[in-house]
Amino acid sequence: MVREIQERHPQFLQPKLDSSHYYLDNDGETVRLGYIRVDHGGPPDHVVRKCREDLEQRYEHQAFRELIDGGRFLIAVVTAREEKKHAIHEALGRHRWSIRFRIEVVSDLLHLITRFDSVV
Repeated sequence: MVREIQERHPQFLQPKLDSSHYYLDNDGETVRLGYIRVDHGGPPDHVVRKCREDLEQRYEHQAFRELIDGGRFLIAVVTAREEKKHAIHEALGRHRWSIRFRIEVVSDLLHLITRFDSVV
């Protein structure tokens, strides 16, 4: 939660940066600060652009730069379909990155996105 970050690691709360999508990612060996990027149905290249923007915006700040350079930051992409997961994985693989990615499928996301799009 943002409140927990503010209490324990205020250096990660930076103006103009979304601070509501962080979590701690533990792969069994390393704990990393993760940032969740939700796929809203755009093409995989759009997801890649958004991830690059997320990374570049954070790299401007010393606290994030230390995490990124130390291998302790990642971006988790959440998408609704297995096929899209593979497409995003391939699109990310066409670029060089200084961080890791986690790509997860949450099938219920499809219903949420569809419902949200019909309201807008």
